[in-house]
Amino acid sequence: MVKIMVRKLFNNKLYKIVFLIPLLIFPLVLFILPSNFFDEGESVCLSVTLFNMECYGCGMTRAVMHFIHFDFIKAV
Repeated sequence: MVKIMVRKLFNNKLYKIVFLIPLLIFPLVLFILPSNFFDEGESVCLSVTLFNMECYGCGMTRAVMHFIHFDFIKAV
């Protein structure tokens, strides 16, 4: 029963459009933000907030931001 309902939901065209809109807007927003947006300021990472230690996700976020802005030296 639940499997049929989930299948109908995923086959719905409106659901697909609503799901794709954030997937298309998110990279655009990251490209519009400056490349050093995540380099400075207060961190929202739980690892930094609770343990005062940066995790791999923090570094990868900064690296991806520099990479999509073609700043390859800082990305590496």
